[in-house]
This record gives sequence, structure tokens and C-alpha cells, in this order.
Amino acid sequence: MDAFLSMVVSNPLADIQILLSLAGVGSFIIFAWGFTGYVLAHEDDDHEQHASVRMITGLVWMVIFFVLWEAIRYVVSLY
Repeated sequence: MDAFLSMVVSNPLADIQILLSLAGVGSFIIFAWGFTGYVLAHEDDDHEQHASVRMITGLVWMVIFFVLWEAIRYVVSLY
């Protein structure tokens, strides 16, 4: 625990990194939930549509968080 706290204090981007990592995990869970629902839909069109929307939503959020993290790293590397 002490190593974690010292990393957060010594590295100003650690808070952002932890936050975006947790958000990425959450979006992966949404994607996996949609994928599982899509596979288990058994030809129910209404359920397949909701599951595919959930999969796309999770995937879009994962891409947004990744691009945001890379943009932050790029801007910080300029200084």
C-alpha cells in the first residue's frame, strides 16, 4: 500500500492513469456483458439488438478512454 501511495504522490499522472484504467475496465465489462447477451440471445431479434448496442457502447467507450489517455500522455511529453 505504501508503494501505491508513493507512486500517486510522486507521479502527477498516476491519478489520471488510475481513473482511466478503471473506466476502461468498466467499459470492457459493458462490452463483455453485451457480447455474452448477444451469444446467448438464441435468435431473439429484440434481445440481439439490445446486446449489440451494449457491445458497441462498451467498445466506443474503450476507444474514447484509450485515445484520451494517449492524448494526455502526448501533451505531457511536450513539456
